[in-house]
Amino acid sequence: PTLYMRTVLLSLKLSPNLTDFVMDVILQRLISKQVWLLPTLWEGFIKCCRQTLPRSLRVLVQLPRNRLEDAISRCPELAPPLENYYRQQQAQGFKVSAQALAAISSANNAPQQ
Repeated sequence: PTLYMRTVLLSLKLSPNLTDFVMDVILQRLISKQVWLLPTLWEGFIKCCRQTLPRSLRVLVQLPRNRLEDAISRCPELAPPLENYYRQQQAQGFKVSAQALAAISSANNAPQQ
């Protein structure tokens, strides 16, 4: 697991056309397997999401609230695009989780380390 996300990140750097595959298959699967339980893999997951913004937004919104807050606290640059994504979803008439918006708001209002 230690080298797994490193390999994914390097693959994306060398071959950006793999982004959709990484989002739709690898990161989705990691969420279902609770990637946050393995600290090294979780860090790599967050780095991968940062590297692939804005495409990774659709993956990030699937995280449980406390994990979304943790991801934003570890990588504050995820918050503004996430907030914009949720606002766009609302404007288009999609139902947006109040918990997700609360996670972004609380992370935005938390003191930076």
